[in-house]
Amino acid sequence: MSTAPVPYAGANSSLASSPAASTPSGERVQVAERSVHVRSWGAAVPGRPSIWLENGIFGQLLGWDPLPELLCQDGWRVCAYDRGNYGWSSGAGPDRSAAAAAVEFAELLAALGETEPVLIVAWSGGGLVARCFAADWPECVAGLVLLDPVPPHYEAAVEAAFPQRYPAERAAQVAEIRNIAACAADGQLREADIQEYIEPQTDRRYGALYRQLLRESAPHWYTYAAELEAIPRSSDQVQQRLLPIHLPLQLLIADQPPLMSIEDLYERALAEQWRARQTECDAAATALQVRTVAAGHAIHRDAPTAVLAAVRDMHPRDTRPAIMV
Repeated sequence: MSTAPVPYAGANSSLASSPAASTPSGERVQVAERSVHVRSWGAAVPGRPSIWLENGIFGQLLGWDPLPELLCQDGWRVCAYDRGNYGWSSGAGPDRSAAAAAVEFAELLAALGETEPVLIVAWSGGGLVARCFAADWPECVAGLVLLDPVPPHYEAAVEAAFPQRYPAERAAQVAEIRNIAACAADGQLREADIQEYIEPQTDRRYGALYRQLLRESAPHWYTYAAELEAIPRSSDQVQQRLLPIHLPLQLLIADQPPLMSIEDLYERALAEQWRARQTECDAAATALQVRTVAAGHAIHRDAPTAVLAAVRDMHPRDTRPAIMV
């Protein structure tokens, strides 16, 4: 099966025309006043849900490689998109909370004519979006695979533990990113200014295209800052909602680096809180499976076969009824 990217293939899809250079890996889909960059791999298979990938904070669909190709080779239809104002998507509103992003995702699926429940694979901050979507549109979700997601209770816990240092560092981070955005808006942003934000694997694959996006897209950076600022509110939104207790849910937790290898005691304490609080929202889930994965935070890049295994366990490849003898 070919894993080459194809234009979005969905019922009643409405593709906006745009130069190939501005949508380098997919198509732009018009959703009301917004333009959403969508890419798909493979074809729908009867009896199996399509997989939709939900980016982490600061993520865009270029960063999912090699997972989409791996899932496609296993016979899944896979779709990814840039959340509002990230990557090659535009026109989203100022509210960058998880609940607002979930509404936009629901609108995207409706605009594309996606009528069957989908399986959502969400990474990091995308887990907050996926949880809100699954709680508010349970009929649209066949299952969730969460990859080292932001624990909804994490922000409150670390702020309580470090009431001065943690909020101050988060505020400084947001201010730095807003300054980067302003430089990008003025055409003054240099690659040397953003080296720590360049993801090496994405850079190796997409090179100049990826770096151009980071240098020139001020909305990409402003949205990053807005989503970071919204994490406490997004976490509250998740805690105010309940996932369907029978929803198939796979939670993959990264175990690298080992906690005791983190020399800085403050950083170790943050990592301990992150890992300890991963399952707090899911105590009532009856179809929860938790896996510890020998990988760093970006599980989809470090251990894509672990993600494939989770998807297979949730929806076995052969969905035909067993033959009784």
